[in-house]
Amino acid sequence: MKINVTFLWLFLALSGLMNCSSDNEIAAEEATPNSSENTEEIANPNGERYISEVFDDYTVTTDIEFATVVNADNEEETLRLDFYEPEGDIETARPLIVFAHGGGLIRGDKEEGVFLAPLFCKSGYTVASINYRLANSQANSAVMLTGLIDAVNDMKAAVRFLKERKDEFRIDSNQITIGGTSAGAFLALHYGYVESGQELAEIAGMPILTYFNENGGLEGNSGNSGSAFPVKAVFNFAGALANSSLLDENEAPIFSAHGTADDTVPYERGEADESGIQTEGSKLIHDRANEVGVTNKLITIPNGSHNVVGECSNCLEELRAFLFEQQ
Repeated sequence: MKINVTFLWLFLALSGLMNCSSDNEIAAEEATPNSSENTEEIANPNGERYISEVFDDYTVTTDIEFATVVNADNEEETLRLDFYEPEGDIETARPLIVFAHGGGLIRGDKEEGVFLAPLFCKSGYTVASINYRLANSQANSAVMLTGLIDAVNDMKAAVRFLKERKDEFRIDSNQITIGGTSAGAFLALHYGYVESGQELAEIAGMPILTYFNENGGLEGNSGNSGSAFPVKAVFNFAGALANSSLLDENEAPIFSAHGTADDTVPYERGEADESGIQTEGSKLIHDRANEVGVTNKLITIPNGSHNVVGECSNCLEELRAFLFEQQ
């Protein structure tokens, strides 16, 4: 079902569900050691597409089924996504952002992704906001780690689904960015920077390696043909990696925004959301990116909480500029 979402967005904003203003000072740290020349001409007659808003509105097609999986309750579950695109666009190969919502891996919904649509779709991007399997408990770290593997596999299935139908959705399969907020950022980060099960085993032990291998390995087993790799870039709003050493040289560029006072997912190192999982947050991830020469940008929000979207007034514009530089 296609919906013109201008009034939906205004309603959400006026209801206070999406607070995009901030009184906090934003401090930006940038390092781009892997600079590359952008010689590709942007397909737009005025030359502004992908870096400024060139469309008046956008549309959304909701509840597109992309996979059927077995969830934490051992029941079949159909996974769906919402697809946002510029209204009236005739371009045939558009960059795609695949977004995963937050919620501690136990709650949340793809409707959260609507906050990306006004800026990015009006700038010429497409956005797919996905649902993924949720864990049914935060009782122990093992449950959450296997739940994370399942959710990452689901995100990969969504990317394969869209790549397989690139002509239908009019996307450029070489320009796919993955990202998320909070738990959704965990998905994107582990999708983008885990290259093998052995990397996970070194951090989390052999039982996790066994689960990883039994559930499709690197590509996962959530369905759809083709490969979920490579991705063009990764963005992370208040997420973390199990260990920043997962990020290696020659991997995808990364953009992050994170508050220094985040008590849900620590900015540096600590337990994530009382899950029992020790993580390394955006500060250490970007230290590692600088160390190994991965193109990156970190926006640090001094004294900022876990609510990056609400407390960073310019993060989406900064993300758009970062992605434009990677084209």
